[in-house]
Amino acid sequence: MKSIYSMFRSLSVVAVMVSGCLLFPVEGEASTVASPYVLTQISPYEKQKIQGYLDKAWKYYLKKDYDNALLWWRKAAKHNVAAAQYNIGLCYERGTGVKADMKKAVEWYRKAADQNMPGAQYNLGYCYAEGKGVKQDYEKAFEWWRAAAGLGLPEAQYSVGWCYFEGRGVKQDYEEALKWYRMAAEKGNSDAIAALSELGEEI
Repeated sequence: MKSIYSMFRSLSVVAVMVSGCLLFPVEGEASTVASPYVLTQISPYEKQKIQGYLDKAWKYYLKKDYDNALLWWRKAAKHNVAAAQYNIGLCYERGTGVKADMKKAVEWYRKAADQNMPGAQYNLGYCYAEGKGVKQDYEKAFEWWRAAAGLGLPEAQYSVGWCYFEGRGVKQDYEEALKWYRMAAEKGNSDAIAALSELGEEI
C-alpha cells in the first residue's frame, strides 16, 4: 500500500457538496479521481478569498517555495478548507517545506477526512495500516478505506478488496474481495487489475 501524493489546487463550491475539484499529480504517483467532498457552506466573498489563498499557495508550490506555499495553505486551513488541510498533511508526510512528521500528517489528514475528502480518508487508512504516525490498526484502516471507497476512489476500493481478501480489519470474504477488486479495476486501478489477473478472474 502507498499513500496518494496529489495536491489540490482549486476550490469548487456549490452549496454544501463540492465536486469536480482537480487533482494535480506529484512525482507520478497520484490518483486522477475527482471525487466530491464536503465543506461548510460559505459566501461567494469567502469563497473568492479562500480560492485566492489556494492560488497563491499553488503558485509558490510550483516555484518550489514551499515555506510560502505552506503559509497560504495554513491561511486557507483556518477556514476549515479540506483541500488545504490535506495539502498540509502531504507536506508533513513528505517533508516538503517542513520537517517530516507523520503524527502531524495524520492530524491534518484527519481534519480533511472528517469532511469526507476521499484522498485524505485513503491516506489516513494507509497510516493506520502501516502504523505511521499512529498505532497500527487494520480495523481503523478498513473503516477509512471503506469511507473513501464509497466516495468512488479506486485506490480505496482496491484496498477494501485487499482487506477482505486477507482478512485484515474485517472478516475474510473472497466474494466481497472480488467485488471491490472489480470495482477498482473498472476504473483502471493497476493493483486491482493485477490482483484479478493473479486470481484468474476477469474484470
